[in-house]
Amino acid sequence: MLLKESLHPKQELSRDKILLLKIKGDENILTNKIIHFISYRARSKNEIMTRFRLKGYDSNSIQNSVNKLESSGFVNDESFVKIFINHLVQEKKLGRKAVYFKMIPHKIDKAIMESILDEAYEENPPEVLLQSHIEKFTKGKKISAKDRKRLYNLLMRKGFLYSDFEPFVKKIESE
Repeated sequence: MLLKESLHPKQELSRDKILLLKIKGDENILTNKIIHFISYRARSKNEIMTRFRLKGYDSNSIQNSVNKLESSGFVNDESFVKIFINHLVQEKKLGRKAVYFKMIPHKIDKAIMESILDEAYEENPPEVLLQSHIEKFTKGKKISAKDRKRLYNLLMRKGFLYSDFEPFVKKIESE
């Protein structure tokens, strides 16, 4: 920072200059902390802002640091959404409704989210995801009425609509 601001020994600084340098120094420290925070996994802009506001940092400093990281490509909500949605759909095999609820805290633009969701469900059709949950639940055995209720509840928790999975469950009952 000394070089960046072209400071040299025995230079006298005004109070305003000292305050400005302190703010810039604090923002550099905050930026480094944010980089450390996002090094573990991708984070949304809102997630970063919330985390560091709770830690007591000034909103303007956080915003400046996040803007700097956005312009350099370290923080990108669209890439975060792709990674997060693909994880939820491919790994956890969640339905559209559950994915929406998981995305609420990140305050992502719906247009971005919709297009990425559509892509994810084209690659992993809901029917395939449902079938995988049903096969895992039944393990090839007949299910009782109590098991059927448990299966309905499981599929609802996984974010699928009743109208989507009802035909699959009816098919199992008829077998």
